[in-house]
Amino acid sequence: MGKKLAISPILISDQRDTHSNRPHAIPREVKDCIKQHVSMFPVVDSHYTRQNTQKHFQFSKIYRFYQEFVKEESISVMAQNATLRQYTDIFNNSFNLSF
Repeated sequence: MGKKLAISPILISDQRDTHSNRPHAIPREVKDCIKQHVSMFPVVDSHYTRQNTQKHFQFSKIYRFYQEFVKEESISVMAQNATLRQYTDIFNNSFNLSF
């Protein structure tokens, strides 16, 4: 490969991580549904209430609320099958909230 680069002035692009096969990617529909559910929770600014703030929810409880929400809204089966891990990943990466 070194000889090939010495002869040719063209730079070879790095081909790592360029495949389109992502078997564990969370579908867009599931992400949107989870984001919609998380945005339904009331938000309180923590700057002045930080000393008195108590955590009321746990991810397992919030995930159960999500499962009930999906059943009530009769959302697609794909969104109904979202796992707790997917829910927490989207929650932690997309929102700056804590319970």
